Amino acid sequence: MAPGVKKIGIELVGVGEALARGPWKIPAYQRSYAWEHEHITKLFNDLDDAMARGEDEYFLGSIVIKQSSDGSAPEIVDGQQRLATSTILLAAIRDFFANKNDVSRVEGLEKDYLFSTDFRTQDKSPRLTLNGSDQSYFMDTVLERPGGAKRNRAPGKNKGSEENLKLARELAANPHFLFDS
Repeated sequence: MAPGVKKIGIELVGVGEALARGPWKIPAYQRSYAWEHEHITKLFNDLDDAMARGEDEYFLGSIVIKQSSDGSAPEIVDGQQRLATSTILLAAIRDFFANKNDVSRVEGLEKDYLFSTDFRTQDKSPRLTLNGSDQSYFMDTVLERPGGAKRNRAPGKNKGSEENLKLARELAANPHFLFDS
């Protein structure tokens, strides 16, 4: 390989495995969470259709990552909206089990997809960190468990993206296809 040329790799993995490999971060130069109702429901309806057809796999789209310049978590260069929405859906599934007091499944979902835990300090950190302007709202209203003090925090300074995150959380919390009773 020529000097200065970096290796490019392509790997096919599921979104769960991708999140489990985290931490990942969305760099500050990437747009804030911009998906609106039509984008969110399209993803959820596509997932619903794939499950109704009994498909074992659903192609979510590509996610492009690069190593961060400061040596911290790899950065999501493309696919951040899909990955964030998938994380919101996984958090909603976690919330469903939390409301059923199924601690084992709650802890499993958090451990596998939502948080990583430092072995030495036992500090939890999110597997996906949104850009700086969205991260606080995302942590408080999506990643925090139901009943948490900040869970129902109103959108603030980043009103547009925070409203979109709130909408995505609400849609993920009530999709008919998740847990038909």
